[in-house]
Amino acid sequence: MEQALAMEDKAFKNIAFGKLGIWVFLIIDGLSFIAILIAASYLRANGAPWPHPGQALNVPLTAFNTFALLLSSYTMMNALEAVRAGDQKKFIRDLSWTLFLGVLFLSIQAFEYRHFIAEHFLPSSSIYAGCFFGATGFHGLHVFSGIIFILYVLIGGLKGRFNAANHLRVEILTLFWHFVDLMWMLVFTVVYLL
Repeated sequence: MEQALAMEDKAFKNIAFGKLGIWVFLIIDGLSFIAILIAASYLRANGAPWPHPGQALNVPLTAFNTFALLLSSYTMMNALEAVRAGDQKKFIRDLSWTLFLGVLFLSIQAFEYRHFIAEHFLPSSSIYAGCFFGATGFHGLHVFSGIIFILYVLIGGLKGRFNAANHLRVEILTLFWHFVDLMWMLVFTVVYLL
């Protein structure tokens, strides 16, 4: 009996530590995003050449990309709810959709970057270009990290490692993915729409 209580206590501590750890990470990482966006806003407010929305960037394409990323938050939430309910098939399906939408987002961003580079719109081209590549590149790195994390969880899910009783990593992944989506909304607004 004591051994079972000790194992339960250890599991509780691991869950509490894991959740606390991801929240601390997200707060610190969120401050990094905010610093980048405040710097871009400051430069723009103080006279840096800044094109009108849609003049330099493809806002409709990026709006579609934004929709894909927001949809991936929905599929990620569905995957978490499915694993909590013990529905392994739905968990794998929705997590796979999340992976697909994340890869789609990065693919469209890579397409956009390739177009900009061909047009000689480079980080060294202007303050605006530097802000654009800095903010979207930093976010893209987070999406790429999230895709790796999704692959890890998906492979574990296919092996049956996650279920109604064991889904902490899925919860942490969900928090991270929602954070990535929220940060994109800020990046999209500051860099593309303002």
